[in-house]
Formats: sequence, structure tokens, C-alpha cells
Amino acid sequence: MAAALVAAAGLAAGVTTGPTAAAGAIGGHSRLTSDAVAEPRAQSGSAATGMAYPLASQPAATGVGDRHRADRASQRLRGKVRRAASKPAGPARPSQHGKPSRSASQSAQAEQPIEIYDSATPAAIPAGVMCATYATGRFAVPAAEMAGRPTIWIDAWGTDPAASVLDVEPGDATPSMVPVWVTQHLKLDPAGNARIYTMLDEWPAVQQAVSTLPSSIRSRIRWWIADPTGVPHMVPGASATQWYWGPSYDISTADPGF
Repeated sequence: MAAALVAAAGLAAGVTTGPTAAAGAIGGHSRLTSDAVAEPRAQSGSAATGMAYPLASQPAATGVGDRHRADRASQRLRGKVRRAASKPAGPARPSQHGKPSRSASQSAQAEQPIEIYDSATPAAIPAGVMCATYATGRFAVPAAEMAGRPTIWIDAWGTDPAASVLDVEPGDATPSMVPVWVTQHLKLDPAGNARIYTMLDEWPAVQQAVSTLPSSIRSRIRWWIADPTGVPHMVPGASATQWYWGPSYDISTADPGF
């Protein structure tokens, strides 16, 4: 979700240096479900779609705690900085960022899981895929730069409730900011959902932060969880999982309609 909806190039322990053969034909951006896994794994079903995905890997062993989270946050930040170093981060106008845009072919295939490629430098993202990049924050991308590309806009600072996703991770929006952002976003988009990106380690804190919201609001939150194992999978309870952190972009698998 690179601050995000998302990028990080430092690789966490156990993460491959690129999409593996087991991850499917990444060049074609089509291997999204459990047949992409090299070895049999237990399956987790998506309640919304009935599709099966490999179960998420287990979190790091207890005891590494804060150090582990700090290392992952540092890795993501270094990745964003490296990717954005060659371009100025001009601010983007909040009014230009809203619901994810889709191409006609993507709309026609809306019933299929989708892959999302996110980066602080969207020019590095291959053509013909769903992009995610920043509407606000240190790595904000002007809307004009994404003209003609299906784009999910990420709010890194919690200042643009019209954006597609709120990025909650160290250095960006905090868990305490989520309830207000979700409420404001749903007021702007009464028929939509509120998408929240966060890392697997931080997810419980974000869930706790929204626990006091009315159930009618909580039911419309969609979770985008970073669990960069290097293998396509869906974290149980999430609507999208960021499974690959790379030097140019990250890759996520998302349920249809995410």
C-alpha cells in the first residue's frame, strides 16, 4: 500500500528478491489464486467471492516485537526514498483523487481477483495493470502523471478523505487517525467502502482504533494488509494482500471490487 496503496524496497526476512517462478507468470499479471503456489498449502476462502487463496504465513516469532516492526518500517521508507529520488514529489490536489479508475477491460473482468502494482514512482509500473500511488505525503504524485492509467490513490497523511485508501504505517497516518478518515470518506462516498492499508503487525492496533465506530461503519471498512512473503496469498479477513516488496514496485492481490 507503499506508504502504500504503496511501496518498500528493503526486503524483510524471508522475502524473495523478486516474483518467483512459484508466484506465477508475473509478466502476464494473471496468476492470482492458489494454483500459483509451488507447494500445497492450506487454503482460506474469500467469503465475498468463494475463491481460495493460500493462507498467510505466520507472523514473526514473538520476542522480536518492536524491533521487527521498526525494521520493516525502515525498509519500506528506504524503498520509497530510493524510488522517488529521481523525481520531485509535487503535491496533488485532493479533489483529483477519488474512487479507483478502471479501464474498460478491467471492468469487464471485475469478477476476477486483481493485481495491484504500487509505487512512489509509478512510471516504473508495467503498462496495462492496476496502479496505486500517492495522493498526499512526501511522495505525492500529480494526478496528471497518471492520466489514462487505472489508479488507486493513497492518502499517506490522512488529509484527503476523497482518496481511495488511507495508508496507516510508521511515518504516515496513525491508527488514531483512522476513525475520522473513515467517517469522512464514507460521507463523501455514501455508497462506497473505506479502504485501509496497513502492515500485518500493525493491523490489530488499527482494528482496535475503529472498534468504537458503529457497526454500520465498521462493516464498510476493507482491509489491505502487507504480508510480503513473496508468494501470492490472501490474509484471512483482508480484501487485499500486499505479498511482494520489490525495488521498483510492490504487488498485491485483491478481491474483485476492492
